[in-house]
Amino acid sequence: MAEINEEGGTRRGPGNKVLYGLILLALVAIAALFAWPKDRGDKGLATVEQDPGVVSLVTQAPDNVREVPSGTFFSWSREEFEAPVTIQSDGVRITVMSEADGDSGLFTPVFRIEAPDMASHILRGDSTTPSNAHRIGVGRLNRQARIPHVVLATYSGGAHCCTTVMVAAPVGTRFQTIDLGEWDGAGVNDFPSDLSGDGVADFVFSDNAFLYTFASYADSFAPPVILNVVGTRVENVSRARAFRPQFGRFVERARPACLSPDSGIPNGACAGYVAAAARLGRFDQAWADMLRAYDPDAGWDVPPSCRVEARGICPDDQQIVYDYYPEALYQFLIDTGYIAPGTPRPGTAATAAEGDAAE
Repeated sequence: MAEINEEGGTRRGPGNKVLYGLILLALVAIAALFAWPKDRGDKGLATVEQDPGVVSLVTQAPDNVREVPSGTFFSWSREEFEAPVTIQSDGVRITVMSEADGDSGLFTPVFRIEAPDMASHILRGDSTTPSNAHRIGVGRLNRQARIPHVVLATYSGGAHCCTTVMVAAPVGTRFQTIDLGEWDGAGVNDFPSDLSGDGVADFVFSDNAFLYTFASYADSFAPPVILNVVGTRVENVSRARAFRPQFGRFVERARPACLSPDSGIPNGACAGYVAAAARLGRFDQAWADMLRAYDPDAGWDVPPSCRVEARGICPDDQQIVYDYYPEALYQFLIDTGYIAPGTPRPGTAATAAEGDAAE
């Protein structure tokens, strides 16, 4: 309690001194708290929304934010980025972290996507070794997109395998994951661009159906396959005239390998050559070339076909087994959509035996 002194003023009692001291200590503590990250260089904290298998709290250093140009890929591996890293591109922010896959030594990359007026979205990559790279990029896959799309190419590892390609497509105020499937090698080397001029970006892959089918991997030639993401659908647009240059360049590589006697086993090259030529309207010429060049004694089992439409493995009692390469190739091109059912087989070099299927 304050007391009155001889001069008529007031004198502070000991209780007031203690109170003022406590207030002063509190102010010093608050100032130190705000200065702590700056003075000590400690990392700030950024929260991550709770999703199954996603770390609920990650540490994000300011120097771990990377600006990535739109329409390009950012490469991430656990080996290079042990701590979470954030990339920013065209208004989209992606935080990349990883989680251990038990005690296997493998890691699963986790990509948290945020954009203005959009709910956050999670893409999960394939579990793989720390050294394998995954690529993610931001860009509009069509002219009408209000928010850019996010493209992820995630590599699982293994011989000649496999890259899973996914797209986070904006739908209203949310992103929706679209799976474009597994592809050999890198899947897509560059961020997809509009090759045809129709305003839609084109994904250019190699048709994995040709790998190991008529020859070994090294002797197989896989023609291009072009996919579009339209809304939330995936469409195969390989037949469009706009993509003939892609098939023309492939024919320039595959035809010499098919016709050359020094190419080893020509059957893999001939299959890809005939398929790509069919896209160009040159099936007759390519078929005649194949009949002169293929190796009937290649020692590689030709693929069977199926009497019924089957997803996956054809039942054993419905398989049609072929003895001869041309017959198997003809049916294979029908099954994969390169020629229409009933398309005449040109040329006169095929023998009657080559026209028969042995069951």
